[in-house]
Amino acid sequence: MAAVCMTVALLLLSSGCASEPMGVGRQPAKADPIKTQVEQRIAGFLGMSSTVVPQRQVRAVMLPCWKAGEENQGPSWGTMLNTLPTDCSVVYVLLPDENASRGDNLVPPPETAYRTTLGTVRVNDAGIRQMVQDGVAKVSSALAEANAGIRELLLFLQVRLRYVSVIPVRVGGPAAMEKLTRHLAVAMDYRQNACVAMIARSFVEQHPSWHQQLGEGTAVEGLPSGGTVVMELARHCGYECLNLVPLKGRRHNESAPSPVTDAGGIVYQETDVRRPQIAGVDADQRDLLLKTLNRTEQNLLLDLARRVMYSKIEGSEPPAFPSYSPKLMEKFGCILKFTVGERIYGPLTTMPDQQPLAVSVVVDAAKLAAGKDGHSMTAEELAAGKLEISLLTIPNPLVYNDLQDLYKKLRPGRDGVIVRVGEKQAGFIPVVWTQVKTPQNFIQALMNRLKEKPEALLQEDAELKVFEVLSFADK
Repeated sequence: MAAVCMTVALLLLSSGCASEPMGVGRQPAKADPIKTQVEQRIAGFLGMSSTVVPQRQVRAVMLPCWKAGEENQGPSWGTMLNTLPTDCSVVYVLLPDENASRGDNLVPPPETAYRTTLGTVRVNDAGIRQMVQDGVAKVSSALAEANAGIRELLLFLQVRLRYVSVIPVRVGGPAAMEKLTRHLAVAMDYRQNACVAMIARSFVEQHPSWHQQLGEGTAVEGLPSGGTVVMELARHCGYECLNLVPLKGRRHNESAPSPVTDAGGIVYQETDVRRPQIAGVDADQRDLLLKTLNRTEQNLLLDLARRVMYSKIEGSEPPAFPSYSPKLMEKFGCILKFTVGERIYGPLTTMPDQQPLAVSVVVDAAKLAAGKDGHSMTAEELAAGKLEISLLTIPNPLVYNDLQDLYKKLRPGRDGVIVRVGEKQAGFIPVVWTQVKTPQNFIQALMNRLKEKPEALLQEDAELKVFEVLSFADK
């Protein structure tokens, strides 16, 4: 019976008390300059990046807590919170636990209202009462007043979401955390619900790379209770994890954007049923690909390339850069190929060390859609075809004593090679091994492009680097 009541109550969450929408219901005689300034500031931070992947809704976010007005807070929070779907209306806020509680989960009394510069945000009464009724949390009057941290968060939610009510929770000890995780797993079944965990400043200062570690699937010792609850929620629901950082630069046709230092966070999004297919590689290469780009990052690139191609076909505005993990801004090389029936668009190759991976994908995807020989891609072909992206890893110098040692260390069929002699440079991707079978012939052919003999690789101004090609596709 309790489970039925819980389900009925959760269905009401979307229609619970919401914040007063700005400019709705009454028109002020005179605009409030302070309110306008705050709204524009928050909107600017939110506008630094577009949503992650539109087809997969973000359900939970981990935010770092900063000092009020600190430079990194605006870009960081804007990047994370801009991933929340605009139709979200109920947000569970797991409060930062500088002094971690060991007792029960605590929630504010029903009918609590928080005032901000932009209006009023109310707690979701139905959600609060259900948590208390099911023994998930106890009411605490101490949470009736919003602290500075949550008040700043509410400003972002008010600008990002048209209507929003919140359920602030002070997370308790292990038993209470388990109850809360189970409760949230049910709550997240409803599309209008999301969860935000505010990560305590003390933890952020002690673990500056916490979001990078979580994004790579590595556990972080001492993760605050709110973050632990979100991790367990994601594990239970099968959400994908992505480390995001705010970027300087907004659109792909501007100079390559770069991450803002130490201002990242974590988002968890629904898993795409069409997971990327890792193309014909052995176990070692499969592991290397997943360590280099996780499946969520692969999905980001596949989705971005398809949206660029669609905009090219339709003649519409190209998509803005999504929020990226730092890995997608590294100077990997890439090969893009699109296959539909017997027709192949591409492949187009960008060698490593030239430009950020995401930029290369955008540029080459537009070229693929433009086609060649008078035949441009159609919308029907885009829907039916398979997109394959091959990642060219960051090149590493290969140390060798002489040419025979070099030939022994090269791995035919697997190593791509970039050589530089003085100011001249050339490279071969691994597919060249299908035409040139031996290391001696491979190096000879490569050096012919420089109009140099292989012995030139023994000069002091010579350098040889190797890289691998790792492929994944969307069908």
